[in-house]
Amino acid sequence: MEERQRKSALAKVQKYLNSTLTKEWENFRLDDRDALEIALDFVKEAGPNNSIRNFLKLDVVETDNSGEQHFFFVSDRSKGFFWFFNFVMKLEFNPKVLSQDDKNTIYLLDEPGSYLHASAQIRLCKKLKNLSSRNRVIYCTNSHYLLDPEIIPISNIVVADKDVASNIKLTPIHEYKGNAPEHRWAFQPVFDALRIKPFILDTSNTCVIITEGIYDYFSLSMFTESIDIRFLPSVGAESIKYYISLMIAWTRPFKALWDNDKEGRKHKAEAEKYFGEELSTGRLFVLPLANGQRDSILQNLFSGEDLHLIRDELGISLNSSFEKTISTLFYSFKKTAILNKISNTTKLKFKDVFDHLGI
Repeated sequence: MEERQRKSALAKVQKYLNSTLTKEWENFRLDDRDALEIALDFVKEAGPNNSIRNFLKLDVVETDNSGEQHFFFVSDRSKGFFWFFNFVMKLEFNPKVLSQDDKNTIYLLDEPGSYLHASAQIRLCKKLKNLSSRNRVIYCTNSHYLLDPEIIPISNIVVADKDVASNIKLTPIHEYKGNAPEHRWAFQPVFDALRIKPFILDTSNTCVIITEGIYDYFSLSMFTESIDIRFLPSVGAESIKYYISLMIAWTRPFKALWDNDKEGRKHKAEAEKYFGEELSTGRLFVLPLANGQRDSILQNLFSGEDLHLIRDELGISLNSSFEKTISTLFYSFKKTAILNKISNTTKLKFKDVFDHLGI
């Protein structure tokens, strides 16, 4: 083109380019002071054998607080900006996409937004979800910001894994049966997205016994000899359902134990209805009843004489509450010696509970 025609065409291109990039930059910038503008120029450069190469040069223009402009190559900016720029250019200015009106396109993204800050990744997650309404979007990620369950349904999350023959297969996260502890860490972004916090149970494949509260945890822990179980205290009979959900999400073997009283039986029945027969069978229990009993709570497992013995050995008031008695015993350096003095009557009641649970 003649030079003035070329400048007019470039001005139109630059205006459209900046309009698109500025609009997209709203979703990725760190704060409102981040300004973005692209300067476009037509450059002639001598090539091999005295040939002339024509190309477009793009500069990032930043304006400081004093109004002065500073020019940079795109590659001079942060890796986050560099990724953003490539993403938008390929998304908005791909002639194949534009010609098809951006329908039924397959987007394959490897760790999208790896260099973006947290809030930008959250916005990117929404952008990808919107993009998937008319296209197929497939991406791998280690960022829980791109796995927000309020945006990305957990049913859409799959685990890529190799079998013994090194064949790769995809398995829905809720169907994955891997048992190796290291798999737990591979899933941590998913757990973080679901607000599931890691704790010591992550490193073990032993069965988890969910109890109503901390004092059930103290008591059962002191009377079990099995190394194949762990106890997880809830914060009341109703909250056990929440921890059952976590065990299912973690694909962990578990059993839940309620007091055998009106409240305990009610919440066990609710859990059976909520989780269904397949998940409930052999996993949900109430304390066993002794002959003639209508109700049974954990405190009933201790004989009155043994509670008196424990308080006396610990040097606390004989009128101390059950809760204070058990918590003091659990943390006492005399615990083992005191437990050795507990009667067979109490020990057999705890044995009946463990037999009832099948452990």
